[in-house]
Amino acid sequence: MDVAQIRHPAGTNGPAARMNGVQNVEPLTKEERQWAQTARHNFQHELREAGLTMRYKEVVKTRASLLGIEDGIDGSATRDLLEKGAITGYQQGLVRAVIANAVHTGK
Repeated sequence: MDVAQIRHPAGTNGPAARMNGVQNVEPLTKEERQWAQTARHNFQHELREAGLTMRYKEVVKTRASLLGIEDGIDGSATRDLLEKGAITGYQQGLVRAVIANAVHTGK
């Protein structure tokens, strides 16, 4: 794409123009920086989630005890369960063991 074709509400000084090497541009505004940070955060989150989903689908092939995990885990519900104090410390340990697919080897 030709840099001259890049349009932004701010004209040729917008973020798209800056990323494509247009010289003599003004620094990003506060709103543009916030947009870029949010976009980066969202992209990183989606990338992590996609990676986890791929790993979940692979792990059930070798660990039958994790069958069902390939559809994903409700992370916010799990965090709430562990952080809100709704369950005892012993129960929290059990939840963590289930999440880790731990095997009890003690007496």
